[in-house]
Amino acid sequence: MALETPRRMHFMRNLLAHVPHKDKKQVAAWVCTIFAQPDLESAQAQLTKVKSEEET
Repeated sequence: MALETPRRMHFMRNLLAHVPHKDKKQVAAWVCTIFAQPDLESAQAQLTKVKSEEET
């Protein structure tokens, strides 16, 4: 479990490097909601929800 936090931190840093500055807070918030899910199925459902919110 201890390795998850550095991995997530590096993933977030690498992801946000490709996001325009004005959108970084929103993208980070969306990704955090996905990481907060307790299992894979919930995370996939949250990803689908985030993708649909982004498209509107």
